Amino acid sequence: MDQTSTDERQEFLKTGKSLDTWVEETVDVTVIKPEVDEKNHRISFKTDVEKQKQKVYYASAPSRMIICSKHFFLPENPKKYLFKCKNCDYHYLAQIPTHKYNPSTGELVYRKTGHVV
Repeated sequence: MDQTSTDERQEFLKTGKSLDTWVEETVDVTVIKPEVDEKNHRISFKTDVEKQKQKVYYASAPSRMIICSKHFFLPENPKKYLFKCKNCDYHYLAQIPTHKYNPSTGELVYRKTGHVV
């Protein structure tokens, strides 16, 4: 677990709520109530805020790195021009006319702008 998620976990535990258990909380719920005007034969609606109990489950989940910051691409399927990053699960579909692959640096470069994918 990295430092950021540890700090967030400590701040959450300071609120007095527990992790990985069902907790009953009181929440504000907007309720629409009809009001009947018998004299004019009209119905109007009024919104009120009521407090109701609700069960909530706060789960502790470790943070995971989904996409890395610096990709090193390897050709996964050269016939379909599919490249995969060696460091994470990122896939990229490159086209030969628009992208250039450098196997020594593992970079995919967009030919029109020179931007590294």
